[in-house]
Amino acid sequence: MKAEELNQRLSAGERNFSEVDLSGEDLSGMDLSEAKLTDAILKQTNLSGARLKAAELTGADLSKANLTEANLTGASLYEANLQGANLTKARLDQASLQGANLTEANLTEANLIQTDLTTANLTRANLTRVDLDRAIYKSTDFSYVDLTQANLTGVNLDDMVLDNATLPENLQQSSV
Repeated sequence: MKAEELNQRLSAGERNFSEVDLSGEDLSGMDLSEAKLTDAILKQTNLSGARLKAAELTGADLSKANLTEANLTGASLYEANLQGANLTKARLDQASLQGANLTEANLTEANLIQTDLTTANLTRANLTRVDLDRAIYKSTDFSYVDLTQANLTGVNLDDMVLDNATLPENLQQSSV
């Protein structure tokens, strides 16, 4: 599907785009709030500035997608592939990223307040100045991640996989 067709269907009130292939399309600034994009293929898609509030992206392939400044508040990204995606300054507060693959994703200055990261893989992700306040990270893999500039308010390190992670000096690793 092309961006123009998606925009026409959205304008007509359609919200179900499960399994659609929008690889490489420019969807920047588009309002996809509450859209159902389950198992959609969005590889290398430009979603910068897009509104995806409460969108259903379970199992979606967003590898290497540009989600800079996208609003994903309350979105479901359960088991989504975000490997190498650019999520700089993205809003992911209260989103579900359970089991998501965020390997090597850029989350610089992203908002992950109250985000569910249970079993997510953030290996080698860029978490510079990311806000993880009250995020849920049971068995979340933060291997090879520098967390020295992240907001880790209320963090329980025992619930995180921290192999070769760099932590702020004021936090003590009890189980690495």
